[in-house]
Amino acid sequence: MFYGIDVEALDPRFGLALGERENMGAHRVLMAPPAGGDFAVKPGRYRAVVSRGVEYDFVEQEIDVPAGGSTTLAVTLDHLLDTTGWLGGDFHMHTARSPDGKVTPCERVAEAAAEGLDIAISTDHDAYTDYLPCIEEQGLAPIMANVRGCEVSNMGSGGHRNAYPLPIAPDWVVQNSGPQYWVSLSAQELNDKLHAEATHPAVQINHGRSTDSYMNWVQFDPVSGTVGRSGQTLADDWDAMETSNGGSFPFDDVDLFTPANDGLLQEMADSARGDVPLWADYLGFLRLGWHISAMGTSDVHGRNEGTGYARSYLPLGDDPTTLTEDQVRFNIHSAELFL
Repeated sequence: MFYGIDVEALDPRFGLALGERENMGAHRVLMAPPAGGDFAVKPGRYRAVVSRGVEYDFVEQEIDVPAGGSTTLAVTLDHLLDTTGWLGGDFHMHTARSPDGKVTPCERVAEAAAEGLDIAISTDHDAYTDYLPCIEEQGLAPIMANVRGCEVSNMGSGGHRNAYPLPIAPDWVVQNSGPQYWVSLSAQELNDKLHAEATHPAVQINHGRSTDSYMNWVQFDPVSGTVGRSGQTLADDWDAMETSNGGSFPFDDVDLFTPANDGLLQEMADSARGDVPLWADYLGFLRLGWHISAMGTSDVHGRNEGTGYARSYLPLGDDPTTLTEDQVRFNIHSAELFL
């Protein structure tokens, strides 16, 4: 990421053009492949910050880029977080194949690699996306595994859910028909339909307390394990649920999960405003005796908006090249995943 110190001022006639200003307060953001490369930036003096996600340190230094010339930025990043035996992935990411996505599949793959993810899971809205061609094109196959999924974005019967892995047949209905896959189905019927797919995907509750999501829709009480929505029962066969979506924390105050505050949690659930922490819902499922995996995801849609924050780690070794979609699915099903 390049932060301008002495760079030509932004020309408002061109808006927020790439290379002028980007998210996170940066002037220019580059996703460099393992072998590096040449990139165009406006001439001037910058504070350059080189990073590769949460497992590595970062290097910060000032550089000058002359007009009509070039400069070299070469750094070494130390791997500070010992993840031996674990592979990290982001189990909720979008591309322009989603109606609200803003980057190409290859741009998303580049960001995932730049943030140090070992596994890239495609979860576009009611669309099938395969990251593998982009992974191979960018020379990332030795460091990144591919899992093909989808965010099944049903409305009116319990909200969005991810399913992964999913069939890759070109005539698979979500690939061609989108909402026709889930229209008129109840939350339970949709879970059953997804689990019946040939790949037996894991099914994940997404952002459970947003307006269009399951826990709010069904008005789940995490203390009693009951639902408040008339005529509804709690759908089962969930394999995973997001306990941190994007930059949200699972909870702010651990005291909220003590018996003394059970009444407060129930008031939050009754209000249906989305105030209930997702971690409370996760604990509520555990009280019911359900085996379910707690997931940290980014739900990223745009460029440089936090790919890999949050992320989840699976205890599946250290080599992404040997990882299979079946292993990922089995690990989630086994509820052996830790946030």
